[in-house]
Amino acid sequence: MRETWATLVAPDGKTENPALRTGGSEANARDADGLRTWIQEHRVCWELAPRVELHQHERVKVGFDLTLLARHPQGLGDGPGCEICRRHYETLREIALAIVPKDEGPTRCELAPFDASVHLRPETRWTPEIELNMAILHRDGTFSGVDEDERRCAAAIEEELRSLGARPRTWSGVESLKGR
Repeated sequence: MRETWATLVAPDGKTENPALRTGGSEANARDADGLRTWIQEHRVCWELAPRVELHQHERVKVGFDLTLLARHPQGLGDGPGCEICRRHYETLREIALAIVPKDEGPTRCELAPFDASVHLRPETRWTPEIELNMAILHRDGTFSGVDEDERRCAAAIEEELRSLGARPRTWSGVESLKGR
């Protein structure tokens, strides 16, 4: 089951974010310095890709998929899905909730539930990582094409991630392993 988290519109037309869930993570989402430290220690990075759906035999770009990744700090002694993995996911969730723009009313964000696995990528030289997936979509109209609201929301999220010290794709300094 996906957790839908969208910017809420108050009766007076102003937007607000719901309160953050506390407990179970390794950083305090209300403390940006704590998040920055955790992001640096765990080399948090992100990937943003178009979300494409098939509608009436046509490919339609309907939004974006954001993946937040944090390095697993230790060997996998307890295996994928261990308590460290769960705490990493909860901290990534706090980061995700903190970076969603407060003024993107027509856009919704869906957080995928914890998946009890580690992820390996060549960009990080196969270092185990925990990931959180978030979809950036229209609030209404699943098969509507991407519009300026989704683009603006995705750009604002990337800017927030940069301001917290996260990096796009990788921290390793190895942007591509091509030619090696």
